[in-house]
Amino acid sequence: MSKFILIALTILSLQSYAAVMPNDSVAKQVQDSLNRSAWVLGWNEGEWIDSIRMPYFVSEEIKNELLSKTIDEWLDILSNGSEEEQQKARSALGVSYLFGVGVEQSEDFGLLYLKTAADKGRAGSAVYVAIAYAGGVGKLTEDSVEALKWYKLADKLNQTSENEFDLGAVYLRAAEQATTRKDYKQAAEIHKESLELGHKQSASYLVALYAAGLGVEKDMNKALMYAKQVDVRTLFDNDADYNKFGNKLSPETITALIGFNVADLHKDIYKRSSAHNQARLVLDKILREDDPIGFYVAYKTAIEVNDMKYAEYAIHKAADAGIPAAQYELAENWNRASINTELTSKMFKKAAESGYGKAYLKYGSNLYNSGNHKEALKWLNKAAEYETGIPNNNNKPYIGVATDEYLQSLELLAKLYFNGKDVEHNKDKAAKLVDELIKQVNVRINIRKIQATPDTQWRPDDFGSRSEQIQYYSNLLNSYMSKSAELIDLKRVIEDE
Repeated sequence: MSKFILIALTILSLQSYAAVMPNDSVAKQVQDSLNRSAWVLGWNEGEWIDSIRMPYFVSEEIKNELLSKTIDEWLDILSNGSEEEQQKARSALGVSYLFGVGVEQSEDFGLLYLKTAADKGRAGSAVYVAIAYAGGVGKLTEDSVEALKWYKLADKLNQTSENEFDLGAVYLRAAEQATTRKDYKQAAEIHKESLELGHKQSASYLVALYAAGLGVEKDMNKALMYAKQVDVRTLFDNDADYNKFGNKLSPETITALIGFNVADLHKDIYKRSSAHNQARLVLDKILREDDPIGFYVAYKTAIEVNDMKYAEYAIHKAADAGIPAAQYELAENWNRASINTELTSKMFKKAAESGYGKAYLKYGSNLYNSGNHKEALKWLNKAAEYETGIPNNNNKPYIGVATDEYLQSLELLAKLYFNGKDVEHNKDKAAKLVDELIKQVNVRINIRKIQATPDTQWRPDDFGSRSEQIQYYSNLLNSYMSKSAELIDLKRVIEDE
């Protein structure tokens, strides 16, 4: 059989909602890595198939080998050849029918031949059966749980290094599909077997299952036990971040963070509150240890259960430990309360210089207001670039989807280019920025006009009454109309200069 390398599965990076932390911080980086184990519990099978199904195909080399004989010739070998020749023919017929190579595609015939060959000890045939289920070849429904069974058989039968695949990734995919089918017991069993074989990526999923009590009895002590097996280094993008935070990241923090995200899957406020309280109790121990991310998670859980004294203590610890998200949120708290103005600016600066994108505008605005326009220009440009986000159009947000922060950044940049101190004065740049602002704001005006009408569907989950909803959008409409008039005046001043 021709040697070929099979990379069985590539774990797709699916973006989840950020249940705990904003963007651009080490805390968020770790949260994203661990959150997958929590939010996968909320998937359904339809989403799984739509988002995961992957195409598989036969290489030209294998096609040529299959087509080197007709189907009748392969059948003749199956009937009259030696045992080894019969096995090869059986496998060739299976692959031909499975993918429709030289014959009308029939997944049923293909699997029949391949499974028989695999049962007789042919590792390559077992791999193809696994591929058929893993990829949902032809009319087959993608079934990673069934695929795992055949990958395991292939691994057992394989006596050479010809067929290589990542069995750990296969286990993970199968366990996740069992989860989306709400068969949590099977998911837990698969993850446990995977972990016993040394595939560490299953550890955080078992933390989530024990924290949620899905497929297993809810047990935070067992969740903590599995958290101790999480490969912490894999949660960080580089050694510098790992050395700064990762080698201090405790199992308690991992358990609490996953438990906190599991809680967010519950709509029932009492279940959420209970889970958040439990997460915070797990974190109590680490507040006496040197775990920066744990401090930040403790702060977020305390906010959820409305323990403001505890929250204030934890966020100060997290900010002092260098978590950019904590530095930003602490500065925001001070900013809203109009206290510690000088310290607020310093904290925004720390967060911005740490690469925390949400702090760019705040720090840039403070610099602008203090008259340091040269530095303000640098940070406001960074803010505009950060807030452009994806998708974008020529490095600009599509009209109507820009964030308020993006609009604020552009407005200050336009004013800097028009009449800022110690910066380049460029009327054309200023005018173009104002033009883009006007377009963005006018689209918002049109949207708010629709939302402020009595005919718009009432959203009872967000507003107590239809009139409250109309009033809310009417206020936004008036605000944007005022901003549009202000921008038009600014453009007129720029053009008249």
